[in-house]
Amino acid sequence: MRYSVIALIGTLLTLFGAYFVLRRRRQTRSATTAARPPQLGPQAQLHKLRQDRRIWGVKVESHCRASSRIAGRQYALDAVPTLPVAGCEAATCSCCLIGLADRRDRSDRRTGRERRLSMRMDTFERRSGQPRRRDDLNSWVNYGHL
Repeated sequence: MRYSVIALIGTLLTLFGAYFVLRRRRQTRSATTAARPPQLGPQAQLHKLRQDRRIWGVKVESHCRASSRIAGRQYALDAVPTLPVAGCEAATCSCCLIGLADRRDRSDRRTGRERRLSMRMDTFERRSGQPRRRDDLNSWVNYGHL
């Protein structure tokens, strides 16, 4: 009798665990579908990307065979191909335009003081106008002051 009670409690715990796992999985699935923004059309996507100052170009994400030849290439905002592509069989175009952000940091990284002057050990100016290479000895550049 003691073993049957332990088996009954184990079975109940397993059922409660399975119930909570399935309930949580269902909640996360419904939350992800509700959190997706509505799909914009290609022209609306392009308009939204052009408004963002950080975007310099776009890349086409293909969802049909007709647009697969232009997919993955990078296009400037002025030369974006029109979507839907000729030959697309979908009722509504599901191809997407992915914005390409400018990755350059536009901040000035200089400290403000000239480091090259403090690193020089010699006192004479190395760029005195005299030829430094063997090829420069007979060059007309050396006689530019005449």
